Order: sequence, then C-alpha cells, then structure tokens
Amino acid sequence: MARPMKLDRDSNRADQRRNVKRLDEFQNGMEELQASPNKNIKKGRAGYIYKQLQQQLKKQGFVKELDIHLVNLLAIHIDMYYQAYQEVSEHGIQQAIYKCEISPTGEIINEHAFQGYKKNPAVDTLNMCTNQIKTISEKLGMTPTSRASMLANIKVDDKPKETIQDVFNSGVGW
Repeated sequence: MARPMKLDRDSNRADQRRNVKRLDEFQNGMEELQASPNKNIKKGRAGYIYKQLQQQLKKQGFVKELDIHLVNLLAIHIDMYYQAYQEVSEHGIQQAIYKCEISPTGEIINEHAFQGYKKNPAVDTLNMCTNQIKTISEKLGMTPTSRASMLANIKVDDKPKETIQDVFNSGVGW
C-alpha cells in the first residue's frame, strides 16, 4: 500500500509544494468549514469537540465545507471514544459471566455460578466504527490527503482554454 501524500505548505520538497498548490487550485471557490456544528451534535461533548477540530482544521486550510460530515463523524467518534473509555475504566476490558445453577427438582444450587469472561462490547464497537469511518472516508476522497492523491493521478492540461469571446472574435465560420 502506498504511503499517503504529505500536505505541507512549507516543505523543502518541490513535489509536495506542487501538490499543495494543485490542491489549493482545485479547492478554490469551495466554502470554508462552518464554525458551528450541525444541530444533531450541537449540544454536549461532540459539539465542543467539533468546535475544537474546526479551529485547528481552519488553520491548515485544506478542509472545506464539503468535509463537514467527516468532521461531524470525527467529533462523534471522539465522543464515543470518551464514553467507551469510561465504560472500560468502570467495568474493565472483560466482564465476568455468571449463571444460576438449578437442580432437576427446581432448587437453586448456586445463584451466581461463575462461567468465565466475555469481552466488553464497548471496545469492539469503538474499534469497528473508527475503522469503518476511516476506510470509507479514504475511499470516497473525503479527506484532504486522499483528494490530493486523486489529483496527483489527474493529468493537467497546460494549454490555455479558448473562451467564447475568442471564438466570436476569430470570425471563423461567419
């Protein structure tokens, strides 16, 4: 798997500066990422996280309004991380399983018979969601790095485009 393209405006490498310039040209005219989160995450920790992410991403200048859903998902997943971490710190990575043992006559032999351990579902849920979002975002070109790597595969036509004004002023076909 190829390394993702590095986006650095102040790089010493000409190819990295060229890629950043091409990305800036491609994103020219795109709206900046909005400062306030969507209404579904406005309240609570996810809204606060969105505002912090937006401030940092705005400084970079690569993330645009087109990326708002990705930023929302990132804020939600960071919030989920905190919730899962709290769950794991309270109950541990594994949870004990107990079963009530009953005799054939219906008497309770052992109300809390230890059966073993099971993995805390909070760990699996967080890992699964984080990996899915990362994979889908990269495949759809929803991250600035993936957009830049897509642009690297596009051939640039350096010929000047003929405008409608040029066609009318040429007098050809009249």
